Amino acid sequence: MAPLVQPSIRANYVPDCDLLNPEENGECGPLSNRNFGKPSLTSTTYDDNVLHGYGKRHYNWEAAAGVQHELFPRVSVSAMYFHRWFGNFLVNDNRAVNPSDYDPFCIAVPVDSRLPGGGGNQLCGFYDINPAKFGRIDNYVTFSKQYGRVDDVYDGVDLSVNARLTGGALVQGGLNIGRERTDLCDIVDKTDIVAAVLPYSTAGASSLVPGLSGLPSPSRLFCRVTPPFRPEMKVSASYPLPWWRLQVSGTLQSIPGPEIAATYIAANSQIAPSLGRNLAAGTAGIATLQLVEPGTLFGGRLNQVDMRVMKMFRISSTNVRAIVDLYNLFNASPVTSLNQRYGPAWQQPFIILPARFAKFGVQVDF
Repeated sequence: MAPLVQPSIRANYVPDCDLLNPEENGECGPLSNRNFGKPSLTSTTYDDNVLHGYGKRHYNWEAAAGVQHELFPRVSVSAMYFHRWFGNFLVNDNRAVNPSDYDPFCIAVPVDSRLPGGGGNQLCGFYDINPAKFGRIDNYVTFSKQYGRVDDVYDGVDLSVNARLTGGALVQGGLNIGRERTDLCDIVDKTDIVAAVLPYSTAGASSLVPGLSGLPSPSRLFCRVTPPFRPEMKVSASYPLPWWRLQVSGTLQSIPGPEIAATYIAANSQIAPSLGRNLAAGTAGIATLQLVEPGTLFGGRLNQVDMRVMKMFRISSTNVRAIVDLYNLFNASPVTSLNQRYGPAWQQPFIILPARFAKFGVQVDF
């Protein structure tokens, strides 16, 4: 059912409408699935070809090539290139409607210095279903290749170094530079599937082509997502101090920050002037829109240093190690998860890196 209008002054918290009526009435909008409550009608059917046979599951292939070279005695470097591609994507095609049953509209982007270009522009490429087809559902799940090509490809380079130095020191480190790009542009305007993917790295989670808002649309807006190559670095080192039977070690990691989206909830009153009518969901309807192109806006990097000090004892034939671990040594506080809903709390942190803390342990070998 479409969203309710604002509660009346009585605030009785009860939908004042006929819930059995699929059309807009009282406080309720039209039913978003006209098959709801009708056991004789099936909203979703599957192509038999995706259910049976060999090679029908979602898959990925990977090709890799690399070189390794010793620069100096006990010092080596390596480089690897990876190319991974995914296939057997599924699409959910609503056969009860056609792409021509959607009407385009634009939205006035709010003025905000945090948005690309500071906002204040018109963003077009959004669609709303024709009211006459609203709630008509006959979903058919089949392979995306029946409609066109879907690309989901990862390209990346791994660089690593391994050094065993005099005195027992050990240094290891690696740098990854990669990205995953997706392209749905060949199929989005041939079916009524949802538009571009967000986040772009979705292939491992599901073979069903996802979308920005989760709502059907033939929009080509953001149908191709090509994020930049972002480096990720990790280095670890250890050094023994034999006269104190101490071993000191540490790790440094620098990881890209989270991708930032701007999910904007637009009311019917904001859309109707461009659409030329009310939303199909009714005057109380809303639309979930993206104001930021996926793969273009990111949070700050996560830089973290951890340290370990280990003292070794020998008691008779037993080896004892006393261990002190210090996590987040410099008490960094980068954001690891933030609010993606555009509004006053947009980009407000949900999760930050845990504060500096110590862990004590004992290991006994006998």
